[in-house]
Order: sequence, then C-alpha cells, then structure tokens
Amino acid sequence: PKRSERSTKLAPFNPTHETAIEVAINLLRLQSTDILFDPGCGDGRMLLKAAAGVPGLRCVGIEIDESLAARGRDRIPDTLVDRVEIRNSDVLKEMDVPREDNEPRLTLLNDATAVFVYLLPDGLRRIRLLLDEAAERRRATSTSNDKLRVASYMFSLPDWNPVTVDRSAKGGCPIYLYEL
Repeated sequence: PKRSERSTKLAPFNPTHETAIEVAINLLRLQSTDILFDPGCGDGRMLLKAAAGVPGLRCVGIEIDESLAARGRDRIPDTLVDRVEIRNSDVLKEMDVPREDNEPRLTLLNDATAVFVYLLPDGLRRIRLLLDEAAERRRATSTSNDKLRVASYMFSLPDWNPVTVDRSAKGGCPIYLYEL
C-alpha cells in the first residue's frame, strides 16, 4: 500500500469468523428499523449475514481497500442490493460527505443505530472520536431512549466500559458490547 494509505488504514484485512459474526448480530439485537455500519468492513461478510438474517435491516460498510470493497459489492445478492451498501472510502474522512450526485446518503454520524468493528487497538483509538460523536448525535436527535450499540470483536475500546463481554465465539475470542 501507498504510504498515505497505510497512515489511514485502521487494520489489515483479517476475516471475522462466522461464529463471531453470529454472536455480534445477537449482541447488537438488530431489528428491521436499524442501520448497521461496519467501518473497515473488508469483503462485507458481517453486513451480508446481518442483512440476510434481519428483514428490513439496512447496512453500510466502509472499506479503504478498493479491491476488498469491490469484492464485497460483488458478493451482494440481488435480494439485498437495496439494503446493503459497501463504500470504498476512508472512514476517518467519511463524516458528512454528500454523495457525488448530491442525494442524501446514510452516514455513520447521523444514521447509525448499531456499529460493528474489528479493528486493531490503534484503529479503535483513532475511530473512537467518530463513535463518540455518533452517539452524541443519536442522543440529541433520538425520540426514543435507544442508544448507539457498538460491538467490537477481539479488542476493547479505550476508556469505555462494555455492557457485556461475550466469549462464546470460536476460540473464546471476546466480543465487547457497548451502549452509548
């Protein structure tokens, strides 16, 4: 990768194990009204499994590696194309960037109700401010008491206290659930 890409990459691609995906989906309590974001989504396997299992769920993946994002888009079945989007972008630069055609688009900051992350500790530190801001916006605009739910596979988020830690995925690898 180019030097500039390495500096913004949050983690290398390491596919999330199928059992961890299932545990994370259950921990996040995903429903048809949710919008799931997966920053650093790789080939989109988490999004595809979640969308296939939860009718109506909308999913957005953000992947800096163009080949992985393309692979993920190629894997989206026709039955899910209206509910799963995989963007080739840098999540740290995603903030409130409008689509090129000026149509409104779902953003992690304004629309996420649930987030799945499988990032290295440095990547989690770098994305934490974005997640804090998303949670703050959710609290400010939500008419219900729903909090932003964040599931982190393998590594905990710095200075956050998880609601639960589930170690039932293959190998006892932890999944931390946060409600912000």
